[in-house]
Amino acid sequence: MKLKDQTTIALGWMVRSVNMCGKLICVFLLACSLGFTPVFGQDRITSKDYEIYRQSLIDLHYIQEGFSVLVSNRTAAFDSSGGCASSLGFFLTESRVSREDPEFGTNFKKLPGENTSLEYEFGDDFEHYLVDPSELEKIGVRGGWESLRQRYPLMSGIVSFSGVVYSLSKDKAVLYLIFWKEESWLDGYYMVYSQGSESWKLLEAFKVWHLRPEMQ
Repeated sequence: MKLKDQTTIALGWMVRSVNMCGKLICVFLLACSLGFTPVFGQDRITSKDYEIYRQSLIDLHYIQEGFSVLVSNRTAAFDSSGGCASSLGFFLTESRVSREDPEFGTNFKKLPGENTSLEYEFGDDFEHYLVDPSELEKIGVRGGWESLRQRYPLMSGIVSFSGVVYSLSKDKAVLYLIFWKEESWLDGYYMVYSQGSESWKLLEAFKVWHLRPEMQ
């Protein structure tokens, strides 16, 4: 599957959102990932979840040799209104898998309401560090990103994951993630997977947030 083909459909909606909000998107997404109004979440992270988390980092090329990935040690929560909710609505409307199985996508709304702790279960073949969500607060503070760079000079970026939602048959899964590469460089994706014989295979990837320095 070509990731570029699957993300094209989101481009118009995504660019309009970024142009309207600019840097405010960063602040807003922090609210989502830090769970100021936790509506969605998951009370236990399974080995399958970690497999899917890791595969999403591979598919989006966020794992780079010689660099580390910072991972928020709490799953992201969503506000019940605003950009997080509208991005979910966009995914539910545009995803072929969600349209074929409406309960699949809307199960985001049925997950328990607390942010869930993540552990060092992503595998030992790439360097990563779990960081408290309070670290993400530093992104929006003057000099905050430089401070993180000083502590983690070889980091490729910071990722925050939602809980993983599965189809009733447990052979398909969807998650949401936000990835910061720089203070004004971020992506937000919904990733849909199908369970293969040996690993999870990417079916769809919808980029719903896109911010770059030149867009400021």
